[in-house]
Amino acid sequence: MKAMVYRGNKNLNLEDVAEPVPEEDEVKLEVDYCGICATDIEEYLFGPVFIDHVKPNRITGRMMPLVTGHEVTGTVRAVGDKVKLDWIGKRVVLNGMLSCNSCERCFEGKTTQCLGAAAVGFARNGGLAEFLTWPTDHIVELPGTIPSSAAALVEPAAVAAHAIRSGGVTDVDRVAIIGIGTVGFLACQIAAATGAHVDAFEIRQAPVDLLNEFEGISAYRIPGAQYDKALNDASTGGGYDVVLDAAGHRSTPNEAVKLARHGGRIVL
Repeated sequence: MKAMVYRGNKNLNLEDVAEPVPEEDEVKLEVDYCGICATDIEEYLFGPVFIDHVKPNRITGRMMPLVTGHEVTGTVRAVGDKVKLDWIGKRVVLNGMLSCNSCERCFEGKTTQCLGAAAVGFARNGGLAEFLTWPTDHIVELPGTIPSSAAALVEPAAVAAHAIRSGGVTDVDRVAIIGIGTVGFLACQIAAATGAHVDAFEIRQAPVDLLNEFEGISAYRIPGAQYDKALNDASTGGGYDVVLDAAGHRSTPNEAVKLARHGGRIVL
C-alpha cells in the first residue's frame, strides 16, 4: 500500500509499505480521510520532536521511521480474532492516544498525560496511508449524520471541546478566543453553541472574514481598534469571563491575562 513515511527532519516520503494485519484485539481500517495538523508540519520542518526517535516507545515498541497522520477517520475492513465481525463496514474515528495504565498519571485517571503515552502517527503508524490498524477499545463509531469528510475534524474538535469544558463556559459568559486556526475556529463554534457571547481575535484577515459568516460570533483582526477597546474594557473590570489562547505564541498568555476580567478564567 501507499503511505507517507517520516524518516527525520524534512524527510517525509510517499512509499510502498506492507499492508498492516490486525492483532487479535484490533481492527483494520481503510482510511477515508486524514487531516494534516500544524503539528505534522512542525515535525517535518523542525522535528523529530514528538515522534519517537531516540528509543522505541514503551507501549508500542515502535520508533521512527513511522507513517504520520493522526486526524483519522476510516471504515473497518477486517478484524482480529477476538473482535466481533459486526464491526466490519462501520465508519469510525479514533481515540488516538494509548496509555500504559501503570504510571501515576494513569492511576489518577489522566491517561492523556501518561508518562509513556503513544499517539497514532507519533509512536505507531498513522493515517496518511491506505490502511491502518488500531485497538478496538479505542475506536468510536460515527453516526450517519456525520459525513466522513467532516469526521476527520473530530480530533481537533475534541481538543476545542475540552478547552471549552475546562473553561466552564456557559450561556451567560462573555468569551474571548485568541487565534483562529483550526482549534480556535472550532472553539468559537462550540462556545457559540452553548449560547455564550464570543469575540475572536486573529492577526490574519482571511480567518476573520470566514468566521464572521457564522452567527453568534464576532471576529476581529489584531492589532485594531476593537482589540484595543477589549483590552481597555478588561483593565476597567469589564473584561471577558473566559479567555482561550488558541494561538500558542509566546506573547498570547500575557494578552489572555489582559483580556480576562477580575476572577475570570483562562485556558491555554
